[in-house]
Amino acid sequence: MPSYRNVFALSAISLVSTYVAIWLFQSVKEHGLEGTVRFIWEGDYYNEEVRDSLDSLEELEDKILEMSTLLETIGTSLARAKLNSFDDDSRSKKKLWTESHRPGNLEKDLAKVSYSLDKLAAGVDSVLSRNMDVVRMKKKFLSTKIVKLMEEADVLLSLYQENKQISE
Repeated sequence: MPSYRNVFALSAISLVSTYVAIWLFQSVKEHGLEGTVRFIWEGDYYNEEVRDSLDSLEELEDKILEMSTLLETIGTSLARAKLNSFDDDSRSKKKLWTESHRPGNLEKDLAKVSYSLDKLAAGVDSVLSRNMDVVRMKKKFLSTKIVKLMEEADVLLSLYQENKQISE
C-alpha cells in the first residue's frame, strides 16, 4: 500500500510538470523556440537589437504620455472657459481660457505640444524595426497615438487662433 507522502509527492510533481509544459507550449507559440530558450537562459525573450528598439519606444511612449496630459489640461481649461462664459462673447471666452490655464502661457504650451509631437513622431520613425514584428506593432501603435494627439492639438490651436483673431 503506497504511503501518503509518496502520493502527495507524485501529485505535486505531476502538477508542476503540467504547469511547466503548458507554459513552455504557450511561450514557444508566442515567442518561438529561440525566444523561449533565450528567456530561460538570459531572462529576456528578445535579442539585444530588439530590446534596444523596444526600450527606445518605451522612452518615447513616456514623453507621449506627458504631451497627452498637457493637451488634456489645455482642453480642460477651454471647457472651463466655455462653462464660465455666460454669453457667447469670444473676447471673454479667450480671456477666461487664458486665465483658466494655470501652468503657463497658453500660446506657448500649444506651440510646445505641436513641436514636441512632431519631434516624437520623428523619433518613432527613426527606431529601426528590421523584421521585428513586435517593434513594428509598437511603432504603429505609437504613431497612431501621436496622430490622434496631433489632431487634438490642431483643433485646440485653431480654436485659440480663432478666438485670438476675434478679440483683436
